[in-house]
Amino acid sequence: MRDKDIMDLEVYKIKNNDWEIIKEEKNIILKLPAYKLSSWGDDSFLKIIFKKELKTKTIIIEWNSSDFVFETHKTFFKFDKELPDNLDCLASDDKKSSIIIDTDFVYDNLLKYNILIVRSSLQKSKTTRIFDISKFKDAINGIL
Repeated sequence: MRDKDIMDLEVYKIKNNDWEIIKEEKNIILKLPAYKLSSWGDDSFLKIIFKKELKTKTIIIEWNSSDFVFETHKTFFKFDKELPDNLDCLASDDKKSSIIIDTDFVYDNLLKYNILIVRSSLQKSKTTRIFDISKFKDAINGIL
């Protein structure tokens, strides 16, 4: 599939905008599956972890790809029709996820926009994911 096509919302057959909320002793985790093509096996997730005691948050893109992310890398973030930003990221311990360094920028935009497109160069390929973030404000209402 061409790069231009992968960013077209109409090519995706499986679309979801329902956040899963997981309450743990020390954390509250919100997970949102990415849009996917019917031929894709595993889901990718946008994951926000709120650490209760520290009052901090971590934002992760779980690519669920057979490829790995680089130890440090940039990930393209595009909210709705805004100009994209390339944000610095770190690899998770298993190198299958991107941990976003500028969480405040991403979090603030999750509250304002409806669609998030992320794209990153993995060690052997490039990958793009689209998330419908339109229900984020509703999902966090009352849990923080």
